[in-house]
Amino acid sequence: MKKNITKHIKLYLDETGSSASISFIVGGFYLYGYNQKDILIREEKIGKNILSIESIIKSNKHIKNEIDKEIKYRDLNFKNKLFLFNNIKNNGQINVSMISDLEKIRSTNKQIIIEYIYNISVFLIIKKILFHLLEIKYLKITDLISIEVNIDQRRKHINWTAKSNSFKELNIYLNTRMYENSQFLNIQKINVYQYDSKLESTIRYADYYVGLLGSVDRVHNNRSKTYDLNSENLLKLFNSHIKHLKFSNDFDL
Repeated sequence: MKKNITKHIKLYLDETGSSASISFIVGGFYLYGYNQKDILIREEKIGKNILSIESIIKSNKHIKNEIDKEIKYRDLNFKNKLFLFNNIKNNGQINVSMISDLEKIRSTNKQIIIEYIYNISVFLIIKKILFHLLEIKYLKITDLISIEVNIDQRRKHINWTAKSNSFKELNIYLNTRMYENSQFLNIQKINVYQYDSKLESTIRYADYYVGLLGSVDRVHNNRSKTYDLNSENLLKLFNSHIKHLKFSNDFDL
């Protein structure tokens, strides 16, 4: 009897935006494959690549105690951003993003609840990844599928200094929605893990990516800041060597 092989999908996501923003963005990257060990090897390579890039950027900045400080995308000058996105290596990861138009939601007089929009966005990203992998014939509807979602430590949007346990709600939401309406018949329980980005370089990759997407979005909406300079060119550069999937947010308003 032929053994049913589990197919693995592993996501790394971060977010940018608030209820006062024009847009809310969830993005990052994902890995997929038959072999968990291979995914872990690629994950480790991606993490080491980010650490190496950050080390060079920190040494170039010549700031005392910078080695232990987490780099924030908004604090990087254009030269460092260019170095960052030009040197992120392709280890088989695929970048993903979803932008929610908060202005459109406001026009309906619906209350903007970021935690809900975040959960919906993550679910839709997973759903669209599944159908993309179905389209390229990596998946079949009957396949046994394992999905893991790794996210940044979330904060309460009312009090940004307080840590949130909303990732537990996300875990329940994702599994409930997937059970409710998924066309895929054998998806195992989705696992969600939350990390402090200061300690996890793969999450910082997602942070840099959504930071760039946020800059491009501000440019498109004529609300750019000085640190958004040339962000469109940076995105084109990044997209030229790392495959990307830009998904539209089609949840009902």
